[in-house]
Amino acid sequence: MKQDFALSEITGFLLIFAMITLIAAVFSAAVLPGILEEQERIQSEEILLDFAALKEGMDALSVSDEPGLTRRQILSPQIFGDACLSLSYGKPVVSNGITYREFTISYETKGQLLLTLDGCGLKKNTENILPSSYSYVVNPRNTAEQMEHTEPFRIDYTWQGSFVNAGRRYQIFSVRFT
Repeated sequence: MKQDFALSEITGFLLIFAMITLIAAVFSAAVLPGILEEQERIQSEEILLDFAALKEGMDALSVSDEPGLTRRQILSPQIFGDACLSLSYGKPVVSNGITYREFTISYETKGQLLLTLDGCGLKKNTENILPSSYSYVVNPRNTAEQMEHTEPFRIDYTWQGSFVNAGRRYQIFSVRFT
């Protein structure tokens, strides 16, 4: 009789353990990927909104005609793992004897998200989201090409003026990662 009682206790424990294991397996296979995907989508949208705020801040600086006014944009902490914020130069543009360079600010994660802010506007994974009515340029003597890997990402940008060259309007900024 004692052996039957012990056997039923062991069997009950194994059935409860199997049920808990089955519930955990179903949760991790069916529910968890959806939760993680939703978190990535939310994070991607937050960073996209940060970049949109950066673009709108540049629009506001250039419209207000307040040279020397500096703004700072802090990009939200990211969960994508290895992310990189970079500033790179494009084609040269000459105005009043000064050579400026068009620039692109990029935020990139490994295969998940690529945001770029350049003369075409704001792009997400090469799809134009917010067009720009002008191009951004920097004076390479005031702004160095750079790359940032640490959190949080902060960008200081100062509007310095504007000019028109070959029918295209350019806004001059100095840009710093801090």
